[in-house]
Amino acid sequence: GAASFLDQSRPYEEAYVFDVAAGQTLTGRDFAQARLGELVGVVYHDEDLNGTRGLTEGPIDGWTIYLDLNGDGARQFSEPSGTTGADGRYRIGDLLPGSYTARLVVPAGWSATTPLSATATVTLNSTVQRATADFGAAQPLPPRIVSVSPVPDAAIDSGVSEIRVRFTSAMDSGTL
Repeated sequence: GAASFLDQSRPYEEAYVFDVAAGQTLTGRDFAQARLGELVGVVYHDEDLNGTRGLTEGPIDGWTIYLDLNGDGARQFSEPSGTTGADGRYRIGDLLPGSYTARLVVPAGWSATTPLSATATVTLNSTVQRATADFGAAQPLPPRIVSVSPVPDAAIDSGVSEIRVRFTSAMDSGTL
């Protein structure tokens, strides 16, 4: 009988399968043996927006991290991905040696805090089979009033028709 082989030394989209019968010579097929690696990490709620996980900052469950194999910044069905569990941890396994761009899918209403781009580049090779990429995210805090000019009572007494209110939030400070 013939034996079937899958050449896993080539990128996912270029893999080929072939059959070899007893006594048959097949040329033009290169093989490599490599240990498969993995990308692991955690996604956490960066409540104080400092980009570092604090002791009280909890995990985020149900978020997706994917490897952007084609570099287009959009998740494709064929790209390896992982989803965070209740502990915020994810794993993307069975990866060939190489460099990968990991991207966090950030839902509407949230912003990445670390890394700000929601991307991390990792490299797996013969000595590094496990890479780590952690991501922090936060929901913007509601704006707060930091100043009112002129003071409303004085404005009413003097007939001023415009009052300026300056807001700031931790995610985007400035005037709104």
